[in-house]
Amino acid sequence: MAGNKKVRYVAVAPCVPLGRRGQDSYTYYVSSEDEIDLGYVVKIPFGKRSIMGVVTALDLQRPSYPTKQIKTITAVQLTDTQMQFAQWLSDACHGGFGFTARLFLPGSFTKLASSARIPVKKKKEGKPMVIIEKNSVLRLEVIAQYARKHSSAGGQVLILVPEVAMLSVYEKLFAPEIRNSTAMTYHAGLLQSEKKSVWQAVESSDCRIIIGTQKALFLPFYNLTSVVVDEEQSDSYKLWDQYPRLHTVAGAQLLAHISHASLLYATAYPSLFLRHAIAENTCEVIVDNPVIPKTHIYPFSFEDRKWKRAIPEELGNKARTWARSGKHVLILFNKKDDVELKKSLFRKLSAIAKKHMHIGTVGILTHPPRTQFDYVVWLFPEWTLRAIDYRSAERAKIMSARLAEFTKNADVYIGSRYADIAKDLFGVPEKAWGEKALKQRKRFHLPPYSQLVRLTVRDKTNAKAYGRALDMRGVFDGAIKKKKDITVYGPYQELGAKKKQISDYHLLLSGDIKKLIPLYKKLPVDAADVMPYRVV
Repeated sequence: MAGNKKVRYVAVAPCVPLGRRGQDSYTYYVSSEDEIDLGYVVKIPFGKRSIMGVVTALDLQRPSYPTKQIKTITAVQLTDTQMQFAQWLSDACHGGFGFTARLFLPGSFTKLASSARIPVKKKKEGKPMVIIEKNSVLRLEVIAQYARKHSSAGGQVLILVPEVAMLSVYEKLFAPEIRNSTAMTYHAGLLQSEKKSVWQAVESSDCRIIIGTQKALFLPFYNLTSVVVDEEQSDSYKLWDQYPRLHTVAGAQLLAHISHASLLYATAYPSLFLRHAIAENTCEVIVDNPVIPKTHIYPFSFEDRKWKRAIPEELGNKARTWARSGKHVLILFNKKDDVELKKSLFRKLSAIAKKHMHIGTVGILTHPPRTQFDYVVWLFPEWTLRAIDYRSAERAKIMSARLAEFTKNADVYIGSRYADIAKDLFGVPEKAWGEKALKQRKRFHLPPYSQLVRLTVRDKTNAKAYGRALDMRGVFDGAIKKKKDITVYGPYQELGAKKKQISDYHLLLSGDIKKLIPLYKKLPVDAADVMPYRVV
């Protein structure tokens, strides 16, 4: 530091991943004449690099060690909502505040300036609302009316979708608003310049309706008054392969809570979480017209097994008859190797009839060749049902409902080698199945009655990783000795874990997330997965 120039010392969280034993923020100095505040995004020297950071504390005492000067103070400042959101994510997902805060930064800082911001005071909103409508066109119309009503009153509305492919439907729905830039779409695949444009439009409140995937949660909303979660039951809302492993529905709930915004769930087939909320009267149902799949199960006969047929002969004959009569048939076969299946199905079919057969994995549901089919066939649901996961039955039910949406009469034809397993699930009335599933979840302290966090520790050898995991288990056992509402499982490894240079061990915590986070947020865990996609 040169001369006697007056300076201020501030804490800055670097926007890079830090080691599990590293500091969360570091002390830097700026001139006392520089304008700086909490949430300001700055460029700092960090080792041999220059990186972005976020100011987390002001007017610190001069430290006893040498400090470096902040290189650049950008015109960008994270909002209070963004700071609170980032702090929760950092604590819950164990990623460091600065590394988490990078999610909230604009795509580019070139010629970008924050608007003058006056906090908007809002009253706390009531309980969430629910739209259950099997007709996707009607459901979207209700969402559009809801969004336009809230945005016309001066607020901003965030509409979340589980998959990028769904944005095209909303682009048509809100075409007038998109043309005048009062509505925009946002997702990870945009160019940096496009992300910056959306970021600035949202911050200035020029954009009133934002439709996007999980990335839209991190925008700098000026006056967010409502959050809409479409297709609430979708598994695609869970980010499981990169940090933060956030479930978008949980993120939407948190954002709505911090912003005092209303929350609206929309679905054709409610998840068990939503069914429980409705039963407990913590949600208000404004539309109740769910899709109820009509399943027809075709088991493999003795002859089918003897001749190793790829599909039950009875079901195959039906599918061929439908195709010959000009009906469009969707066949869900969740395996890329479909050579034998095509041989069986296309036997003695004309070229025209073959075109009426649409075979694909779950990817075909994201980009279907048609909006509606005459018949839908699902082969081998037991691949989902037999997965070692407490949600496998619910996922199979959601899949059948999704397939039913593609047909006029909600008929789903199932071909199964384990017909007894399929009948136990699909042969039970919808209400009875839901009540039974919730009863089992409650008995074993599973969501929605408690929340799960899967902690992971890693080390170079299996013995070291296991030792660290055991030590951590001891810490938890001591901390929850008198708390009956928290349960710890493990340490354990994933079933069939592949041999690799780094060994992983997991601990599973069950309980109220508000009580779980303080238990592990300061411990040297390598990863924390809230609402994990996989438990074992």
